[in-house]
Amino acid sequence: MLGLILIITFIFTLIFVFLIKSVDINAVKGDWATRRCAAPILFTGWLYKPDGDARTGTEFMQDNFTFCMNSLIESALASVFAPLLGTAGGSGAALGTMNEALGHIKGMLKMATDGFSRIIGITHKRFSDTLLNYVGAWHRIQFMFQRAVAAALSSVYAGMSFLTGFMNLYDFVVKVVIIILAILVALIFFLFFALIPVMPVIFTVISVLVGAGLGSAVGGMASTFCVDPDAPVRMADGSLRALKEVKVGDRLAGRGEGKENILTGVLVCSGEEEPCVSVHGVRMSGSHRILHGNVYILAREHPEALPVPALPQLICLNSTTHDIPIVCPDGSTLWVGDWEEVDDDAGRRAWLDMVYEVLNPGLSPQLYLKKDPTTVPLISPHTLVRCRDRGYIPLKDVQIGDYILDEERRYTKVLATYQGEFEGDTRETFWISDGVWAYTMDGIWTPAIYGSVKASTGLSSGTVQGRQIITESGSFYIKHNGINTLVRDFTEMGKDAVEHSYQYLDSYINRQH
Repeated sequence: MLGLILIITFIFTLIFVFLIKSVDINAVKGDWATRRCAAPILFTGWLYKPDGDARTGTEFMQDNFTFCMNSLIESALASVFAPLLGTAGGSGAALGTMNEALGHIKGMLKMATDGFSRIIGITHKRFSDTLLNYVGAWHRIQFMFQRAVAAALSSVYAGMSFLTGFMNLYDFVVKVVIIILAILVALIFFLFFALIPVMPVIFTVISVLVGAGLGSAVGGMASTFCVDPDAPVRMADGSLRALKEVKVGDRLAGRGEGKENILTGVLVCSGEEEPCVSVHGVRMSGSHRILHGNVYILAREHPEALPVPALPQLICLNSTTHDIPIVCPDGSTLWVGDWEEVDDDAGRRAWLDMVYEVLNPGLSPQLYLKKDPTTVPLISPHTLVRCRDRGYIPLKDVQIGDYILDEERRYTKVLATYQGEFEGDTRETFWISDGVWAYTMDGIWTPAIYGSVKASTGLSSGTVQGRQIITESGSFYIKHNGINTLVRDFTEMGKDAVEHSYQYLDSYINRQH
């Protein structure tokens, strides 16, 4: 039904357009009486409604259409029935019948014309409504375009304002930076001479801090002082033994007459990512110290040092004289430093001060370190640590490559293990030596001798075997007396700062040797 209405609307629209073009409205109004029933005028009657007529255009067109149809019917009937009327002019009954028939026919024709007029009215109304909708849509489209143009102009002006503000800010920042630089240059100029005496100390502390917190670290031990495990070491009786076969308590050859050199600790670490060199055929990490003439230097700085591939494992020792006699392939002895390197009161105190400053930035060690620890940092082998894959395990069972709980409550990789001994009390099962650095409730790192975690070692005679490890992060948790306690690893200040820290002790070490 809707499709039929649309088709009829379209047909009448075409007819309407054609009729409009073919009729002169003013001429028709001037000769309305004679032209009102012409076909084009009959279907466009609303166009000729006089201005003073109260009827609507549709009513005017319907009335005109009805009038013309009636006139046309009457004229047609008159023409058709004129002979009959003339023949039957004298018959009143026949004429009455014919008039009645004509009335019926007229009534039927009126009904037809009224229906057709209603269709014309409905069609005209739909056409008018459609035209109004088209006009309304066009106005809305125009309004949308106007709003879009306004928005675009606003964006352009906003961008210009932002650019102007940015350029003003840029000019201001440049001026401020220039002023600050000028002030800094002036300060440097005036303070330069005042800072000259303390420049070495400043640069040394900066290098240590950078190494501890800002330096880039490789995946393994970035600053180990270790040697090839297969390198032969000379024992006190003159025999040779592979470095990996010596044990804590063994006696090594000493440098100088009458010096007893007892092995006090063995450090085993991964060397897969540690740059190594060969000096006189002995492979070792490039950061290991060796005696050259009367001065200890880094192995990589030796005149005959040659780069060699990394080794799967490296070993470093600790001894009472801090000198390890490594025998070269040609039979000569290469003296290398041990891990501790210094052990007298002055050297140990310098090391403690430096570790304290690295671990507690901004705090002076003189305010806290009133007494020096008596032992190296060792922990009971039975002390429990939290391993990622094996739960709580004794420290003696920790292996290189394990992951244990650290300061950030994450798991840190174990890079090295240390087996050592010291003179102390053997009665305790769970203990930490007074040289272990622990994190106190005050948020400060101190040796256990000062903190709330007290060392369990006494002063009675005896040899105590202990363990330590080196971790990627430099710290780990132990379960001490049933409490999780955070402690530093064997490096004390962290593996990345060890090599940098030893620059601070260069003059002291070489003065001894």
